[in-house]
Amino acid sequence: MRNHFFTELGTDVTSAVTAEDAIVAGGLNWAVETQPHVVSITVKDDKGEPTAQLQPVRNSYVNFRTDNNNILGIVKDKYRIVQNAKNFAVMDDIASTTQAKYVSVGQEGLGERVFIVALLPGDLQIVGTNDKVEKYLMCTASHDGKSSIVMGFNPIHASSKAVLSLSRKGLQDRVSVRHTSTSERRLAEATRVLQMADNYFSELENVFTGLSKVPFTSNMMDSVLDDVLPFAEDATRKTRTNNSRDRVREFFSSSSNILPEVKGTAWAAFLACAEYAEFGKTFSGHKNKSSVAENRFKSLSSGTAYEFKNTAFNSIADIAGI
Repeated sequence: MRNHFFTELGTDVTSAVTAEDAIVAGGLNWAVETQPHVVSITVKDDKGEPTAQLQPVRNSYVNFRTDNNNILGIVKDKYRIVQNAKNFAVMDDIASTTQAKYVSVGQEGLGERVFIVALLPGDLQIVGTNDKVEKYLMCTASHDGKSSIVMGFNPIHASSKAVLSLSRKGLQDRVSVRHTSTSERRLAEATRVLQMADNYFSELENVFTGLSKVPFTSNMMDSVLDDVLPFAEDATRKTRTNNSRDRVREFFSSSSNILPEVKGTAWAAFLACAEYAEFGKTFSGHKNKSSVAENRFKSLSSGTAYEFKNTAFNSIADIAGI
């Protein structure tokens, strides 16, 4: 059984009514504190013998979890900690406005980055077909000082469960969320984010529908494969590339998740590439399952699998004239 890209790393919170409920259900109800960054250096004592000495690092602080003391990141003195509940508070305003339903929460690593996912009501409809794309919002926040609160717009194909997030000129699939201290400003921020999400999903519906009207041949698909999976001179890599290209062709020609009415179209070509990137290849990781799940999550949300899908879409759209 296939899972959404966030499921393996996250925890199911479909019974949660509020973001705080989801945080508790998903085990993210821990706190973050900060302390001066202190390091141990080796110096010589009065007798010339080496000895350890603690030294503070100027303008440097350590963020850590208070439940297990795991270090989450090193930040500057201007950094201000925001707890998980406040990071995700904007999601409650969105949920109350749209009737969105919480589905998953999770973390990367030791909690350096945390996320919450909600399903928006109403699907994208590929006009003239029975094909549908679900609309998810994913809010992520970090405690390592490397990123702000970000809201991602994640369209997911209802049949294949492949995420179809795209970022191109005039079409951005994520936006930074401003942290606000009052309920009025938070509601205004939620309204701003929702408007951007609505615009994004509406434009995608038009684009995807357009792709579904354009016939796409196997020769056209080979041209796409030349862009996303070019041949390598090394024999081993060439064999691996050939196998990958055949896998994409297989999805394009015979995937049970591509509805009969859209087979042989540019939309089917994009779905085949998305399905391959998410379910047709192996994600690397360490021996424990969580690290594989984490690498898969990172790859699909902003890494190589995400880039693969965007490159494939751009190639297909150019050929299709969309």
